[in-house]
Amino acid sequence: MNEIKTVFGFTVRSAVRKKPFKVTTIVLLALILILCALPSLLSSDAETPPEETPADEKSYACYYIDPKGLIPGGRETLAALLPDAEVLDGDIARLDEYGLECDDNGATLVVEVVEREGAPFIQLYQGALSNPVGVVDALKERWVAALLAENRPLPFALEGAAIYYAGPTPARAGAVCGSFGPTTSGRMDAFAPALYDRGLSATIGKGNRSAAVVEAIRRNRAVYLVAIGGAGAIAARHIASLEEIAFPELGCESVKRLVFSDFPLIVGIDCAGGNIYERGKD
Repeated sequence: MNEIKTVFGFTVRSAVRKKPFKVTTIVLLALILILCALPSLLSSDAETPPEETPADEKSYACYYIDPKGLIPGGRETLAALLPDAEVLDGDIARLDEYGLECDDNGATLVVEVVEREGAPFIQLYQGALSNPVGVVDALKERWVAALLAENRPLPFALEGAAIYYAGPTPARAGAVCGSFGPTTSGRMDAFAPALYDRGLSATIGKGNRSAAVVEAIRRNRAVYLVAIGGAGAIAARHIASLEEIAFPELGCESVKRLVFSDFPLIVGIDCAGGNIYERGKD
């Protein structure tokens, strides 16, 4: 037994003194330590919450340029419309500088307001939006609201006029206009009473109107006429001429002067407030 112990001890001492044994032992100890620590490392990574973007951090910049103040409250209107944008005062002379800020992480939108034929014209640069027309539309709406509130003249006459709520498709070659069917009139109810009070004789569209609009029609001895929905191509045949007179940057939503020829319409609300939509409920 003593001989066995002597041989075993000699063998171990000889192996320990060799370099390969020492290297192998160190590597095995390192692997054991790594394997022991791995579960806690993985658990720590899983429990680490993802970084969150601060609620007040904006994803892109919007520079608003209106040196003449043509649209009152224009910057505030943009801030409300574009919650993800930081709306700043801009300078058209620095347009190239703003453009350099566009990269994979964001983009810059520049909104310039200039005066053309007595009305604000809105030009967009570096469009960072999928629907830039929405910006123009909101600013024009703000401007018209300011004109109405201050009793200032609009860029087109309302006295004795009729407004057709519609937006045409592009015209084919040789045609006056494309398909030109009515849109839902109720979306315009917020502005209709003020327009009727300014001398508007009629509006044309589809669908019922609010009580405030009905009262404005009765008060001004005006009318509301209903066009047939879903028949825009037929409606276009009865439009003899078309001329763009305001807000050209709105495209199909610009204000146009139309001349109708035998245009089929139904009196929806008469000058006494009679309403076919209400009669139909009886």
